[in-house]
Amino acid sequence: MNLSKQLYNLILIMAVIVVGVLAITNYMLYTTTLNIQRERLIEIVKNKKANISTIAHYVKKKNPKKPYQETLRLIKKIHKKYNKFGETGEFLIGGLKDRKIFFYLYSDMNIRKIPPIPFYDNNKVAIPMKNALKGTQGIIIDLDYKGREVLAAYDFVEFFGSEFGLVAKMEVWEIRRPFVQTFIYTSIFSLLFISVGAFLFIEITKPIFQKLKEKETQIRSIIHTAYDGIVSIDEKGDIQLFSRSAENMFGYTAKEIIGDSFFSLLEENHFSGKSKTFSKKRSLFLKKISGKRLELVGIKKDLTRFPIIISINDNTIFNIQSYTVIIQDWTKEKEKIQKLNLASKVFESSNEAIIVTDTSGNIIDVNSTFEFITGYSKAEVIGKNPSVMKSGIHEPEFYKNMWDELIQKGRWQGEVWDKRKNGFLYPKLLSLSSIVDDKGVITHFVGIFSDISNIKQNEKRLEKLALYDNLTQLPNRTLFTERLRQAVIQSKRESSYFALFFLDLDRFKYVNDTFGHKAGDILLQEFAGRLKQCLRESDTISRLGGDEFTVIIRNIKTTKVLPKIAEKIINSFKTPFMIENREIYLSTSIGITVFPLDSEDMEELLKNADTAMYHAKENGKNRFEFFSQTILQKSQDRLFLENKLHQAIKKGEFFLAYQPRIQTETGKMVCVEVLIRWKSENTTIFPNKFLPIAEDIGLIQKIGEWVFQTACEQLQSWRKQGLGSFRIAINCSGNQLKQTNFKEMILIDLANYNLEPNDIELELTETAIIEQADELLEILYNLQQIGVHISLDDFGIGYTSLGFLKKFPINSVKIDKSFIAEVTTNKDSQAIVNAIVAMATSLGIEVVAEGVETIEQRDYLQSIQCNLMQGYYYSKPLDSKEFIKYLQNSFL
Repeated sequence: MNLSKQLYNLILIMAVIVVGVLAITNYMLYTTTLNIQRERLIEIVKNKKANISTIAHYVKKKNPKKPYQETLRLIKKIHKKYNKFGETGEFLIGGLKDRKIFFYLYSDMNIRKIPPIPFYDNNKVAIPMKNALKGTQGIIIDLDYKGREVLAAYDFVEFFGSEFGLVAKMEVWEIRRPFVQTFIYTSIFSLLFISVGAFLFIEITKPIFQKLKEKETQIRSIIHTAYDGIVSIDEKGDIQLFSRSAENMFGYTAKEIIGDSFFSLLEENHFSGKSKTFSKKRSLFLKKISGKRLELVGIKKDLTRFPIIISINDNTIFNIQSYTVIIQDWTKEKEKIQKLNLASKVFESSNEAIIVTDTSGNIIDVNSTFEFITGYSKAEVIGKNPSVMKSGIHEPEFYKNMWDELIQKGRWQGEVWDKRKNGFLYPKLLSLSSIVDDKGVITHFVGIFSDISNIKQNEKRLEKLALYDNLTQLPNRTLFTERLRQAVIQSKRESSYFALFFLDLDRFKYVNDTFGHKAGDILLQEFAGRLKQCLRESDTISRLGGDEFTVIIRNIKTTKVLPKIAEKIINSFKTPFMIENREIYLSTSIGITVFPLDSEDMEELLKNADTAMYHAKENGKNRFEFFSQTILQKSQDRLFLENKLHQAIKKGEFFLAYQPRIQTETGKMVCVEVLIRWKSENTTIFPNKFLPIAEDIGLIQKIGEWVFQTACEQLQSWRKQGLGSFRIAINCSGNQLKQTNFKEMILIDLANYNLEPNDIELELTETAIIEQADELLEILYNLQQIGVHISLDDFGIGYTSLGFLKKFPINSVKIDKSFIAEVTTNKDSQAIVNAIVAMATSLGIEVVAEGVETIEQRDYLQSIQCNLMQGYYYSKPLDSKEFIKYLQNSFL
């Protein structure tokens, strides 16, 4: 910092000190005056209170007819002339009436009138009077009835049963104003005096400072243009000046480093502490090395080390000790020395083989890595040509091109196969360079190479990982896509056909969830093995992911062979898989598309095969389907339906239909089954068309919640109308039951509609329970324990055994309507119905016949003790309005 700047700072500090002293002095005087005013206002209130008490006593002795009014009159008369003091001082008397403050005495009563002020409002005005009317006394600084900040003393007085507030106040600004004005005037005059003095001093000393500045500029210019770094330090070693060369050398700016210890720039920093002991040691050390040249290690800002040479000179003037340090960067000189030492070490210790030849190609030197890779010792190859290691794989043309490029460009790089001393061949990555002298003439050739045998092996492994499925070792999606592309190109070129099969395991998720992922992985491996046995080696079998597989069958002369291949694959899965000593039966659904009959586009072919496979699953699984436009249209229709289904709940397009269940012995309705319908664009869509789709796209839970809540709301409404007490049966999927906290959710819904668990019957299909038996068992037990009725729907079409029924908490079974339709005409159906009724009755399970449409069916079912029925014979499914009419006309 230069002297002129220091002078300006000194003047500024003096000005701040003077203003600060004036401010403190004025504040102390103001505080004293404020305390005097406090005492004065307290005394005024005290005297006024005594005076008012005297007046009240006087009036009491005279005993007028209206003593209260007479007292106020005398107070106003006596104090009217003496209730104002100073500019803003004022004595007030106020009273409380109808929750408002009324002022009876105040200044300028003849000129203005103070309106009543609410006593209990939130406005922060008339605070002193409010405090007085609360029966307190004191002195505060707060807002008066005008909203102005005042110093106010307050008290209260009572006469003739009424309380009055007394306030003597003065605006704070009146007390503060003289001191503020004094501070402003004195500050202005003081600053003016300092400014004039400073101006005169600066004008007198300006020539001196100018000469010093010019001298300083000259010295700094010399310092900053010097090649070596120059640093000026004091006797403690703290940096006072840092040249530009020093900045470039160490990476610090002068602003960053000035004031820090010079020793912080050195690696061997024995004097970096801040204590007095370290300061003394640094001073002695600087005196000791003054005039000497030292080789040290410097530390840059980024903490990198580099060699330096320093010279320290003593610059003591007038007993003020300082030093100038000249610093040279010794990096390049060090590097030259180190490079010479390094070159020989690198040659011998390199992990790559190095070979040096003369211009004739004769070997003149090799390193130890060369000996390790080739098996030849240095003595065995010196003077020989590298051709002794030729593998015989490369043609003479290869070597000719290699040497031509080396001579023309001065370098060559590539992969070469060579032969070790033991005769084994190996791949190496070789770099050749020509060495030239100062005149550009080639003097030597240098070859550097490494054995890349491991890299080649790793490349093969990586290629396999990238292109093959790790679990089944089949081509993955990437390789499948390439093989499909090749098949398209070949078939176009040869005008031939090929088929693409898309396979998906049926019920694989169930097996995977039931037996675990390890069992699922084994199953996929065995599935892949069976596929290989069914197909030719030329056919490409791929695993796309999960349980999805594809097969490319090339060079087919007619599509008639494809059904046989598909049947062969399907039949191969009739033999059960053995997983953890358990037999697991599994099937597959296959979609087939043919190039170029169905499409010539790769993506289209894969999409077509996938669509056909999905259609096979929809039609019962364990089968194959050829792609066709009809299937495509169905797929597009399904996609259209999926999109509309997402909006159906929001648009309120679902509604419920109700079909009664009759107890034939009494003729009364004991239950009603709730059936969902979807009305879209004036078309009613039945659940078998959209619920499977809802299941696939994850909407089944949301739809199920809507059905449950709507059915409960409807049952509550019927009961409020006195239309009987019966159970409602609601269809439920396995996925709905597996929702987290399903039981708690239905309990909440039942509570919301004032219903009990025994008012509800949940119907599950026989197929759903069979496929998810282990997962649903505990859930169904928990539901039954709270009173929910569990019913098994579509009974008879699955494979439920007596043991299965005993295992599960089933309250009733519903015989599938396909058996009921033929119960009077088909002996097999009759036998099945008889067996179901007998089996369920023996287990104490209710039997419900659904789909009863004729009196003959009813009579036969009654004859075998099946007394719970529903169907068109009794009533078709009705909407809510029709069902109310049905209830009103029934004999409930």
